[in-house]
Amino acid sequence: MKHFILSLSLITLAISATAQRFEIPYSGTTAIADYIYELPRNVLPADFDVNTHAIQHGSIILPIERSVDIFGSETFISIMDITTDRRGRVVIPTVSIVRGQATDYPKRTYAEITHKTGGRWARNPRRRQLDYVGGEWTKTNFIRVPDEDNVNSGFVKYEGPGWESDKVGYRFYLDWRNATDIFGKKTPEMSLHRAGVDPRESYHEMQDWGMDILKVGNAVGVGGFAFWTGERAYRMEIYDSLISQVTADGKLRSQVKTYYHGWDHNNSRTNKVDRLTSLISIDAGSRASYQQLLLSHPIDNICTGIVKDPDGEYFEHINESGEWSYIATFGKQALNDPADYKLNLGMAVLFRTGNLREVTSDNNNWVVVLNPENLFLDYYYLGAWELEPNGIKTKDDFINYLNELTKTLR
Repeated sequence: MKHFILSLSLITLAISATAQRFEIPYSGTTAIADYIYELPRNVLPADFDVNTHAIQHGSIILPIERSVDIFGSETFISIMDITTDRRGRVVIPTVSIVRGQATDYPKRTYAEITHKTGGRWARNPRRRQLDYVGGEWTKTNFIRVPDEDNVNSGFVKYEGPGWESDKVGYRFYLDWRNATDIFGKKTPEMSLHRAGVDPRESYHEMQDWGMDILKVGNAVGVGGFAFWTGERAYRMEIYDSLISQVTADGKLRSQVKTYYHGWDHNNSRTNKVDRLTSLISIDAGSRASYQQLLLSHPIDNICTGIVKDPDGEYFEHINESGEWSYIATFGKQALNDPADYKLNLGMAVLFRTGNLREVTSDNNNWVVVLNPENLFLDYYYLGAWELEPNGIKTKDDFINYLNELTKTLR
């Protein structure tokens, strides 16, 4: 993924004199901040180790991180600002791989799975379900969802995995809802480790870092996946088991991988999917979450979308001649504290035009139905809140942002 913004001028570290130089692989024609790129295999030194090597650009030292996609393919990534000269021509930086570590580079992404340990399950007669009582929050970064767990049981912190960049945060519900929610951030600092701890649902009220800004209800939220029945987006309502883990918690990229076993995707056990694997990635400087899905066998009508809000204006851009298209909404659809004054929020799902089956809707969602290729599907989704640092405040600015973003996705 390629994304946007942080000054590199303050990152320094002493390094050895031995270095292998190469030119950043970039074929674009415009400047871009926070460009995440893969290191070509032929530039990696024979003794390369991600823990002992870094990127040097002038006096600046930048991290190298290992990344693994949903197929298990390994790559190594770093970050760079791509600038232009006085004539507007792109300047391709030349950098070096050196021995050292970018210990002073700030952590710009984060992911967690945190749940209670040391407590017990107890029946709640009022809610007619089991709740988790007592115990302490433990950041395990791995969970097989217990059979006893249910909505608002108090077992999983903010009810699922959380991930964030220095722009925005997200979570998805690790239960039958399987919807994606947005945490608006007022600070670039990593914040989700503080969310939902004391009191447990404090993120529903404005905090110094931000708050939960999206009312999901019966929708997919933003970018949650489902099955299009022809009438509605059918979420992960019936399944056998869920296993989720944080597979990366880096300065540049964080990832959450989830295995859905036995998804009954069309309310009929004859339509049961043996396994669906999800990998969500977020990069430094980016608002966008990158969603990869891998199926165990073919099914049609995978869909995603955006929750319908009466205060959110819907629009779309189907780019017949380009690789990426999108559906989006913008307006005063962000939850707020006080609740009677809503804030501007833009939401979008960006998808490969070649995967598009149809754009439609149901009572709760704006929907895009997509066709997987060779059991695989990928797309992006994002939220842009007006209170984030240098936040987007108008629909026109949001459209301009999305149109520029589609030029940088790969």
